[in-house]
Amino acid sequence: MSQSPKVDPNVDTDISTLDFSADDNSYQLADNSDPIPTLDSAPQEQDQEQEQDQEQDQDQEVLQRVDTLDQQEQEPQQRRSKPSQTTKSDIVGPVPSLAPDFDLVEPQEDDSEEKNSDKLDQSSGQEDETDETDEETDSDSEMLQRTKLTDQQIRQFPNYAFQTLNKASKPDNLFLHQMHKNWANNFNLLEQNHAYIQWLFPLFEVGMNYQQPPMTQQEADLISRDEFAKKNMITSFHMMLNFWGFQYDENTKVVKRHDNPKQVKVCFDNWMNSHNNLRVTRCMKSFYITGQKEEAFAFFRALHYECSPKGFPAGAGLRMSMDKFWFPIFENDPLFEEECKTLKEESLTWEAPKKSRSWW
Repeated sequence: MSQSPKVDPNVDTDISTLDFSADDNSYQLADNSDPIPTLDSAPQEQDQEQEQDQEQDQDQEVLQRVDTLDQQEQEPQQRRSKPSQTTKSDIVGPVPSLAPDFDLVEPQEDDSEEKNSDKLDQSSGQEDETDETDEETDSDSEMLQRTKLTDQQIRQFPNYAFQTLNKASKPDNLFLHQMHKNWANNFNLLEQNHAYIQWLFPLFEVGMNYQQPPMTQQEADLISRDEFAKKNMITSFHMMLNFWGFQYDENTKVVKRHDNPKQVKVCFDNWMNSHNNLRVTRCMKSFYITGQKEEAFAFFRALHYECSPKGFPAGAGLRMSMDKFWFPIFENDPLFEEECKTLKEESLTWEAPKKSRSWW
């Protein structure tokens, strides 16, 4: 008995076209077409097709691997070729365009860089003249008048640097022109702050402010030869004299009481605090050792007069400062030796000062 042909499950066949025979349990197409492949032959063909598909897949994988290897070989070559094609200007850009915003100057050219910055500040100030106040303009002009120092010079001459507006005071972190502008009439601040007077009037000795180094003889010589530094010290002199109730005429070189009696009353009360005696001593000595002897002695004359019976009742403290500290500054100087003798003889004729807590 022959085996009946089977229908291939992978082939679409219309069941209505089949003619089944009861004799041999077989079926064939109604239109007498070629018989359907048997089930025994179907697996072989299916295996062949699967093998072909696997071979195609393997071929495709091999091709993909080859393409990948080709790309990997090409990428290093491209990377190696890029530096030779890229210039320095492509990396950092043109140098002139960076100059205004970045520091491209070598360290030894700090002076030229700072001069350029001053020129830029001056030009920018001219463009914004309508927006600046007169006080800001005055401050800018003072900064432009200064002698620009290097960092090494500022470290070597800190007191000279402060007087020439190259260094800020410590711990207040203020430049000298800022003190003149903001502190001049603030008597409470000038009375209570004890860290600024050492910067205004430096001495060779160590003061109460440990952040202000003692002045050296070389710094004193530099200040004495620098008109801008001496001008700033004179401005400090005006500020402190006003606080103490005095005023200074630069033309006649005379120090006298302030013209406003009410201000004199308020300011002379500050003398009740003995630390102002120390401040006055510092002021006169600083002017003397920096070559500004006339200003120092002018202040001494005014204080000598105020200590007399004609002046305000100085008290024991002020008279003691005059005899023990102020006279010794000038009495051995040939310029003031004779006048000091006269003033000292005059003071010996005064009555003993009365201890009083009021100047009036």
